[in-house]
Amino acid sequence: MWYRFYFPLLKNHKELFNKLENLYVEKNVQIFFNFAILEAVNYEDEEEYFLYDFKFKHIKISDYELFKDKKNFYYDSFYSLYHLLAEPQFKEILYPNSVYDTFEYHIDFKKTFENFNINGSLEKQSIYSHTCLKPRYHRIKFLLAADENGVLSIGENNVNIQFIEEYKHAIEEEKIFTDNTNIHSKNHLKYFNKELYENFLKIIHKINVTPNDQKFLYDHLFNYFNNKEYNKSYIDITGETHCIFDLKYGFFTEKSIKPVLAEKFVMIYGSKKVYSEYKRIGIDLFLDEFGLKGIEDKDELEQIDMIINCLKTLDKEKIKKLYIEKYDIIKSNKQKMFDYYCKIMNNVNVLLLNEKIKKLI
Repeated sequence: MWYRFYFPLLKNHKELFNKLENLYVEKNVQIFFNFAILEAVNYEDEEEYFLYDFKFKHIKISDYELFKDKKNFYYDSFYSLYHLLAEPQFKEILYPNSVYDTFEYHIDFKKTFENFNINGSLEKQSIYSHTCLKPRYHRIKFLLAADENGVLSIGENNVNIQFIEEYKHAIEEEKIFTDNTNIHSKNHLKYFNKELYENFLKIIHKINVTPNDQKFLYDHLFNYFNNKEYNKSYIDITGETHCIFDLKYGFFTEKSIKPVLAEKFVMIYGSKKVYSEYKRIGIDLFLDEFGLKGIEDKDELEQIDMIINCLKTLDKEKIKKLYIEKYDIIKSNKQKMFDYYCKIMNNVNVLLLNEKIKKLI
């Protein structure tokens, strides 16, 4: 509602927005804004609109530190889970018997996960999955390094045909910018080039090129959970999007979250923030076991090197044995994620409830 309706009004038709805002004031309503939409670039490019101080009572949740301690904002990296779990892609998992198009809003958010059951198989076809849509420069460097070091074949490596062509044309036309912004990182400006892309095209026959299918492109969580894509491997290797931007604060997205929800090992490059945040809420990423201690302090290219070196030491028997040994902790990781989400969302319930009580007094 905000992004598709209110936001354009505020930007382009302020007089109409003022009428709507005044109506909300007259009706004495309180609005709960989900500003945890996993898009740090948009937050920075459109900061003034997110920070707009509405005249009516409101609560804003956000997953980006830019809004920490701002008026009416409640910040936590894991508020992004509200965005993920509220998407229709999760409907068949969380509410399999529901005939409605919308989810219930719970007084106790633990009920959200009553139907969330992961049935992972012990025997998996690959050691790791490195699935993505867009061939960002850092993901290309991972694929090239994996091929050079002989570990490309032990993984499920996906890139989408639509974005292969899109990036190819962009490079041919010397358009180094992506995502309608120009705040790209130094590494992106250096490595998003024709030479790197041509090297990537040389190994594309070794990679699973996914089709230009709208459901596959935009219902990625549905494919991951409902179609049990997570069951193909023991480890998810994630190339976080936002390292390609020169952002004020660290950030991570659903790419780093979904493996934990799916009871998998996860290795992440492109984000330092995710490591510190997982540590903060007690999630174990098994850095010692995988020889990745210190990865949280490296940049995305160094993180890639560390992950590749780890993969060179693994075979199916070794990773399966480790998976069995650590399964209780892996399962506990998922529960800790759920518990923390319930904690921060139930805090929102308290805020909403307090406002209702104030009205009654």
